[in-house]
Amino acid sequence: MQIALSSQDYSRLMTLAGQLAARRRITSTEAVDLIESAVIDAESVPRRRSVTEFASGMLAVRNRCNDTMGASVFRDPAWDMMLDLLVAAHQGRQVSVSSLCYASGVPNSTALRHIEYLDQIGLVERMPDLDDHRRAYIAATPPAIEQMTKIVARIQDAALVAPPMVAEQRAPLHAMEIVAAI
Repeated sequence: MQIALSSQDYSRLMTLAGQLAARRRITSTEAVDLIESAVIDAESVPRRRSVTEFASGMLAVRNRCNDTMGASVFRDPAWDMMLDLLVAAHQGRQVSVSSLCYASGVPNSTALRHIEYLDQIGLVERMPDLDDHRRAYIAATPPAIEQMTKIVARIQDAALVAPPMVAEQRAPLHAMEIVAAI
């Protein structure tokens, strides 16, 4: 792809290539090749996503794993609920008890026990729906949101700085990213 450069931008690029050539004691052609290679390498580095996008992707991958295996072998209801509440908090969205139970992927009775425990240890709080007294909303507490944000960011950081993998290791992860994007 070619772009139109102003004469000032063209001059800056030529100066940069010249400085690089002088500093490295290489030809101007080698300097341009080096700049091109650096740009290509920079474009291949995975893009850091927002915590909300990354947490949503984590949930999607976890759900797809369960769907693919045909069983809920990858379920961790409390973690799935906290991820869902983290995403909701970042999106400014309220989550009803029934929606959170559904997001957990386990039977309602199991999900309700987890919600009760998360409430007891101060990670979530219940709020009544002022328009419909039969319904309640669940939200992660501010300290829980802060901690979950840090945890998800650490997971993303670890994924971004993981050592290079051979193609056989990378293929399943790429496939999981594709599935999460669906």
